[in-house]
Amino acid sequence: MDTNKDTDAAMTMDEIRDWVASRKAAAATIDIETCELGCWYGFGIDPYGLLMAQGELPEEMRQLGKNHFVRSPGSNGWVSDKDLSPAQVKAMYARIEREYREWEAGNPELARCGSDVPF
Repeated sequence: MDTNKDTDAAMTMDEIRDWVASRKAAAATIDIETCELGCWYGFGIDPYGLLMAQGELPEEMRQLGKNHFVRSPGSNGWVSDKDLSPAQVKAMYARIEREYREWEAGNPELARCGSDVPF
């Protein structure tokens, strides 16, 4: 958590806190239809890892799950779906499902059994 992979420059804890605090404002700039989508496993309540890095994530809250993120050129990094507005979250999941259905139609031999979207 103490390095920025994009620049390989060390970040102080204060810089990390400021960056995490900026994610809500960054979310407002995201166009869900054109942004990049990503998902990684981590602690659901701490998608950026800040609480864990500060030693403030209680053991009972350390439940792993899939965290969804979005980013665009102006967002200065990934934005958790927890920082998106409810309308953006709805649009993001609709896009994920739509793009999966399109992929599934073009790759029937690779598609999963059943109708569940794997996200």
